[in-house]
Amino acid sequence: MSYVIQFVLSVIVFLFSTFSAWYEGSELRDTWWEWKYSAIFSNWNHGTVTNVSQISGFDHFIYAAKFKQLFPILIDYQFAVYPCITCHMAFKKSHK
Repeated sequence: MSYVIQFVLSVIVFLFSTFSAWYEGSELRDTWWEWKYSAIFSNWNHGTVTNVSQISGFDHFIYAAKFKQLFPILIDYQFAVYPCITCHMAFKKSHK
């Protein structure tokens, strides 16, 4: 039961961190001088980004990872926690 609680809490932290990183990365829309360096996906799709509407949502995560690292680090941590909890629950059940 405690592993289920850990898994649910890690999902909540992951969702919160994802939303927060996306929100913090939306600052990219206001910093036009960073579009060349941080709007990688948008540059692949549109060539050179010339308008705010051309910026991809994935570029928000890149900007957040470059300048505001807390929530992207939490996202990475959760990606490491999921397999550990899942494997532990699976192996624990198989040994009973």
